[in-house]
Amino acid sequence: MAQKMIASRVLLADDDARIRMVFRKKLEDAGYSIEEASNGEEAWELLQDKEYGIAILDMKMPGLHGLELLARLTAAGGKLPVIICSAYEQLQEEFVVSTYPKLRYLTKPVDVNNLVATVKELAPVGV
Repeated sequence: MAQKMIASRVLLADDDARIRMVFRKKLEDAGYSIEEASNGEEAWELLQDKEYGIAILDMKMPGLHGLELLARLTAAGGKLPVIICSAYEQLQEEFVVSTYPKLRYLTKPVDVNNLVATVKELAPVGV
């Protein structure tokens, strides 16, 4: 039961409150529990304190950006599924992006239905 709760817990890190609101609504409708971070430091603190089924990270945030968070997750063992959202397609070629074990890269503007489908693929609820 506890594992199912962790699988459905999503960390959503983006500095745009409107994007967080849209993503939160769709993901909650799909059965996920959302915790939000508005910058990279806040996201890293939450990742240290709690277990999540998946993290959705904006690439460009104040403080730590998505690649820095991904590098820290890699250094910590890199088992958490991650979705990176960015307007910059070329970042897919970054070493940490290409080598992280469970990662999807979505280019902005992110289609929210595609985001939900990707979350369900990487962190299915009810499994």
